[in-house]
Amino acid sequence: MKNLIAAFKAFWLVLTGADLVDRQELEATAEPVAPPTDQPGKDKAPRDEKSVAVDLDKPFQDGAVYALILLQREGRLIDFLKESIEDYPDEQIGTAVRQIHADCGKVLTENFHIEPVLEAIEGESFQVTDGFDPSAVKLTGNVPKEPPYSGILRHKGWKAAKIHFPTRSGKIDPAIIQAAEVEM
Repeated sequence: MKNLIAAFKAFWLVLTGADLVDRQELEATAEPVAPPTDQPGKDKAPRDEKSVAVDLDKPFQDGAVYALILLQREGRLIDFLKESIEDYPDEQIGTAVRQIHADCGKVLTENFHIEPVLEAIEGESFQVTDGFDPSAVKLTGNVPKEPPYSGILRHKGWKAAKIHFPTRSGKIDPAIIQAAEVEM
């Protein structure tokens, strides 16, 4: 369960770390992609049939909410995170987590190109030189006053190198992650 929580924290760091991404590089490398394949029984958010790279001129908040829409639609991630799991046996949680992991992993694969911030091996010695980007490398522990900093790489970090979202159409409230359902 500890690894699952760490994975969610890492995902949210990537999702909310838009300033870590070089926007000019994203614009230069952005390309149209095919929309995700619809699966029977999955909730669907309205969208055009074409798909384009995310519009970097729109507020980042819209993109973050749309990522939540995809994670909820495909993996029911918000339902899982908002529900108390205290009363469920570990075996039942494990089964649910496997499916959520697979479905949300598919969303990441289809809509984001995520790569490590540092191409190094976790647990090994690493040197951080003068002029490093503090938004991309976090120094912890007893940090000396002056670089270079030598330590152990605990996490190589993640960055969103490319982001591709299907185009949305119609009058859609960008704050709605999933519509309420009323059965008649």
